[in-house]
Amino acid sequence: MSMIPLCSTVPTSRQIPGGAWGRSWGWTAREDGALFSAWPGVDLTIAVLDSLIQWSCLCENPTGKSPQEMKIVTKLFSSRLQQKMCSTYVVTFFTLGTVLLFTACSDGHDDYDTRSPLSLRELADGRGILIGSAVGTSSIAHDMQYIDTLAAEFSSITPENAMKWSATEPEHGSYTWENADSIVAFATAYNQAIRGHTLVWPNEFAYKDTPDYVSNAPDAETMQRYIDDHIEAVVNRYMDVVDRWDVVNEPLETLGSELDQNVITATLGEGWIVRAFQQVRRLDPSAKLYLNESLAERPGEKHQGLLTLVRRLISAGAPIDGIGLQSHFLFGPPSIDQMVEVMRDWETLGLDVAITELDIPERQPGEEEAQATSYGNVVAACLSVETCREITFWGFTDKYSWLNSFLGPESRPLLFDQNYNPKPAYFAVHAALVGQE
Repeated sequence: MSMIPLCSTVPTSRQIPGGAWGRSWGWTAREDGALFSAWPGVDLTIAVLDSLIQWSCLCENPTGKSPQEMKIVTKLFSSRLQQKMCSTYVVTFFTLGTVLLFTACSDGHDDYDTRSPLSLRELADGRGILIGSAVGTSSIAHDMQYIDTLAAEFSSITPENAMKWSATEPEHGSYTWENADSIVAFATAYNQAIRGHTLVWPNEFAYKDTPDYVSNAPDAETMQRYIDDHIEAVVNRYMDVVDRWDVVNEPLETLGSELDQNVITATLGEGWIVRAFQQVRRLDPSAKLYLNESLAERPGEKHQGLLTLVRRLISAGAPIDGIGLQSHFLFGPPSIDQMVEVMRDWETLGLDVAITELDIPERQPGEEEAQATSYGNVVAACLSVETCREITFWGFTDKYSWLNSFLGPESRPLLFDQNYNPKPAYFAVHAALVGQE
């Protein structure tokens, strides 16, 4: 077995040839960035020829790539070809490379090329946005296929539950950091951004994140102190690695448009939200601060209610930088025009927008193509609004989706199936990032 150490220490889908497909070639990545092939000598040949093939095919554009993809590819590969590969290897394998170049570039003129070597994270980087996934701790601890795909395809990570209040401080002053730390370590190792999710989630409609000691605080002053202490502890621990925070999650009624009267808001009023944003800004002045909300992705009462609340909070001094649109589209997503209209409203207020928890279940078996179209539309909507900065999926493989327990495994809501095969939804997202219909 031979080994090629690459310049990058982060395995990407370009370094593991073919991204989601290339692992079937017998390639694996080591933590220090080295790639192994089960065929001695083949790995070096492929490493050199892979760069030659991509540069020749994509720069000469014989396969009908769009101008947008050409721009992305030129940006990525002009720097990649400067990696420290010995020129002797290039000469040695040039003849074989010529043959492979002819073969690789000889077809695929008409249809979208699903064999494109670019991963989602590379395409998203070329478009100036983050592409992310929610992550649980158990999957990154033991599932190598999960680890490989997550590292190759996504530029950002959101801890699914590990940074929530109930997970990090179940008792006042008693902190459990292990799970959050493991996710932070993973993201750091693979050069992924981290979304801090979430500092305070008071709404208890579907999930109780507020610890009992907060709910049972003897008075308003004590409750506010609990909130202040928790925010300070979490932000101080992770401020050097988290670049944006979901400061408050779901302040509105889940099925309404008014401020939710949970125990925190009922006790403290909405002033606690303003105070939370001000505290995080003071502790971590360089981070982007988001208010994250559910079911507010289309025009209507809840969107208007959220606009009204955010205007009021900003007027009261809350330093809100952006709005997170969760986008759990259990009953189908809004149209592109509807999503764009909502995002433009936030843009008008001077706020960024992030799609933070995207999943689209199949409402009936066999709806993969309809699901794929919906995913492509969501990505297209984000890309059409300059202030849409991020698209994060609530997981990427059907194997670990939270909807398996909520709707059942037949919902199949994500981009990869249970066996990590990319689904039509993956290719729709890929095509949307390229700029192809």
